[in-house]
Amino acid sequence: MTWFFIISLVVISLVKIIIACPPNFLAERLVGKFELHPKLEEKDVTIRVGENQIEGQDKNEVLRSFNEAVFLNRYDLFPKTDGTPLVIETKKGSKDITFLVYRYNDHVDVFKQYKKTTVAYRLLSDCLQEPSRVEAAY
Repeated sequence: MTWFFIISLVVISLVKIIIACPPNFLAERLVGKFELHPKLEEKDVTIRVGENQIEGQDKNEVLRSFNEAVFLNRYDLFPKTDGTPLVIETKKGSKDITFLVYRYNDHVDVFKQYKKTTVAYRLLSDCLQEPSRVEAAY
């Protein structure tokens, strides 16, 4: 009886420790599922402006700028959009995700479309805000 109590106490304590402070890989995986602005990898991404597809060094620069952009806030109501968006299409697991990136002088508006939902948020990125860098690609 005492062995059963001691073993169950140890097992319950271990489960409590794992739930209270999970290992890094488990915490990153759990948080990554709910991340609004994910880091994108080059191999899974296609980038278009209008009908023109961006490739090579320009694609790497746009992708690096998107990944390094600072998240400012999430919109409750969708903002008004002007101009032609930068379309970033990627696949995460079996889901297709599309980012519509609208560039302005002081910020970048992003519309993330996945499943049947659309979420809008604002980023701050010096490279994406400069239209000459991205427009030179097409």
